Amino acid sequence: MYQGFWHLWRELRRRRVLHATGIYLAACWLILQVIDVALIHIGLPPWTIAVLVWLVIIGLPMVMLVSWRYDITSDGITRTAPPDLPDGGAPAIRRIDYLVILLILGFVLAVSISLASILKTDNPPPDTDGAELNSIAVLPFENISGKPEDEYLARGLAEDILHRLALIGELRVASRTASFELETNNLDMSTIGQRLGVGTLLEGSVQRYGNRLRVLAQLIDADSGYHLWSASYNREMEDLFVIYDEISAAVVRKLQLTLAPDSVVINLYPTSDMQAYDYYLQARSIMRRSTRSEGAANAYKFFTKAVDRDPNFARAWAGQCQALLEWYFFQPEVRKIEQAEASCLKALQLDPALIEGHVALGDLYRKTGLFEASIDEYQAALQDDDKNAMAWRGLGEVFAAQERNTEAESAMIRAINLDPDDLLSFSALGGFYFALGRYAEAAKIYTQMASHPNATASAYNGQGASYHMMGEYEKAAEAYRQVIASEPTAAAYSNIGNLYFYSGQFEDASIMHREAIALAPRHPVWWGNLADALVQIDGGREEAEMAYRKAADLAGELLPANPEDTELLTNLAHYHARLGDDEQATRYLTRALTAAPNDVYAHYYAALVHLEADRRQQALDEIGRAVELGYSRDLLSLDPQFVELKTNEYFLGLIEVPARTEER
Repeated sequence: MYQGFWHLWRELRRRRVLHATGIYLAACWLILQVIDVALIHIGLPPWTIAVLVWLVIIGLPMVMLVSWRYDITSDGITRTAPPDLPDGGAPAIRRIDYLVILLILGFVLAVSISLASILKTDNPPPDTDGAELNSIAVLPFENISGKPEDEYLARGLAEDILHRLALIGELRVASRTASFELETNNLDMSTIGQRLGVGTLLEGSVQRYGNRLRVLAQLIDADSGYHLWSASYNREMEDLFVIYDEISAAVVRKLQLTLAPDSVVINLYPTSDMQAYDYYLQARSIMRRSTRSEGAANAYKFFTKAVDRDPNFARAWAGQCQALLEWYFFQPEVRKIEQAEASCLKALQLDPALIEGHVALGDLYRKTGLFEASIDEYQAALQDDDKNAMAWRGLGEVFAAQERNTEAESAMIRAINLDPDDLLSFSALGGFYFALGRYAEAAKIYTQMASHPNATASAYNGQGASYHMMGEYEKAAEAYRQVIASEPTAAAYSNIGNLYFYSGQFEDASIMHREAIALAPRHPVWWGNLADALVQIDGGREEAEMAYRKAADLAGELLPANPEDTELLTNLAHYHARLGDDEQATRYLTRALTAAPNDVYAHYYAALVHLEADRRQQALDEIGRAVELGYSRDLLSLDPQFVELKTNEYFLGLIEVPARTEER
């Protein structure tokens, strides 16, 4: 056996089988690498690599067989001489040898054709459950232009295809946030499908060069990984909407959906001006990425460019409305609310069924205290899309403002269940629990939010505020430090200032509040917080009054946008009380308590207003009510603004300190 093995080995070397095999494998590897990189660019179908790999495997024994029997020399193909022939005595090649070679080539060709037919994307794989395929997720399309600035186009294309598919009642479509925020780099198709709860996946790529586009789209069975369909489009930018329609129609066809008469697949062109559409996509991309005032302002500018080019572009008007509301959050000004309302109404005038228009107007009415009108808008959106997480989230926030707490919690949880990757829904639910004094639940929600791979500073802000109210100050400080390290915002600096304030470090608190003001100089709360810190500093009263005056002026400017805004009303009451205007403070306080009789902070600030006017008994009543509604006893015990009550027996009972002298 040993001698037989070495004889075989010598023959393999003599016949140069190993040499031929090495060259074959090296050449195949090089070809596969080149084609893998150039696959999309040269327009080859997506199954090309699979076919080539199979051919390499099948071809390997063929190469070894041919190299054992034949040699390719300068004189042509010759048969390899057997070991007992002298050098130069190789036998001549015969007709049967040519026939063998042709049969081998024919076999490889037949296998190639067979594999191509099996992998052909127009035919679904066998044993596929059609019912499961009637659900789809549209994954972000890859930007292969080599230009980062074209990223918005790739994402926008995928989003609009998703929007079209979502209007098909017979097809269940995963939400944009779930599909686009899922980290898919290390996941196979089956896992992605399971994560998103769908049977099929649509993926693709976009390459832009000048005014031309190359778009590749592929429909994949998530369970098996088979390609159900693919197509490559080489078109002008003006044909982008036609590509959308063709892809949407192909999905319907390949999934064998039977559409109801009212299902919409085509003729959803939002604008006839492609430059306006390009501006719209850029604005939408900016809105998604930014968490600062500048981002909202820039998004507003690009939405404005879109409607300037096409005044009938309804979705751009709705986007402008949302951008103004976002901008208002960072830099409150009444004119932004007025402009936002005009933009929303224009969008719905152009397209009364526009879902994003109803959601945007619902948000606006909610923020301006028109709660019933807000509910109507959200319900109008849900009538056309009952799985719209943004509408459910907004509805929950309206119910919370109306103190319909059971309905509010249910709506917010439904929003999260519909779109677990929509962090704004987590933020809304966390804020809801926080406002009710359910700080442990709020901390849990914000912690879940912070663990998301796309979490922003607001998650840590909410987490820090919750821990602060629970008296877990080290955890609160750590959360705020993470905000400052990753994305220093005005809210983060102000929250750290509040930590210093409650620990008696008033100078440090004032420094942090000044940092907040530097980032958002027109936000009344930051000025009010600065004033509260300055009051506690020797010699700081005069500057504190200036800060209270600034806070009162800014809050007063915002009040017309929502005359029933409880937070603004209570803050105004506090500022005017500190400025010595008890009559005005009382008026604001009465309005706040009428609008929200069970608001924790309305009663907290009511206590401060009464204490400033030396109405001690009423101050005790109000702070007792605040604690009853959930205000933190630990925080109250540290609050320097109530230091004069710390000899009162009732107050000491509230903060769980042994009673001393004074009766309530």
